[in-house]
Amino acid sequence: MTRQYRPVRRVVTGNDARGRSYVLHDGDAPNVHVRPRSPGTFFFEMWTFSSAPAVIAGDTDGSPAGQPLSHSPPAAGAHWRLVHSPAAQRKLDAESARESHAAMNRTGASELKEGGRHWNLHRTPTLDYGFCLRGERHLVLDEADVLVRRGDVVVQLGNWHAWDNRSDVEVDMSYVMIGAEFAS
Repeated sequence: MTRQYRPVRRVVTGNDARGRSYVLHDGDAPNVHVRPRSPGTFFFEMWTFSSAPAVIAGDTDGSPAGQPLSHSPPAAGAHWRLVHSPAAQRKLDAESARESHAAMNRTGASELKEGGRHWNLHRTPTLDYGFCLRGERHLVLDEADVLVRRGDVVVQLGNWHAWDNRSDVEVDMSYVMIGAEFAS
């Protein structure tokens, strides 16, 4: 049985042919993904663009319904997603962790750290902004954990990390991931 989620309203505005502002889209976020190996985890893809500066024109939807889930944003672009996580999740064995990671790693840019201290320790060539909207999560790093609570902001610079909800409450996080390059 797949757990249901509370829809997230997404309002997208733009400019019409006369240069006047108007609402392009107003409704539930159309691109929602359920993490099959993490029951109760939902990814709401709010907006994606493939290159910067992003082109501001027309009525193109940056995250239309039916787009496949990609952990990493376009290499020269960015995406914004909301993640809903259930209370304390089970840990995965190594094989299930690899399968879960591979299912999201469409671009191949995300690396899973073999033998890491968490089953989902990974890194992406991205600059990430994370904001805790509700609850608390542990940011797991190579040698330490950081407790992130409601209202806290995390800026990640392509580092090895995982996110872990160890509490008995659901967590909502907002992430903006921007394509970047590792220094040589």
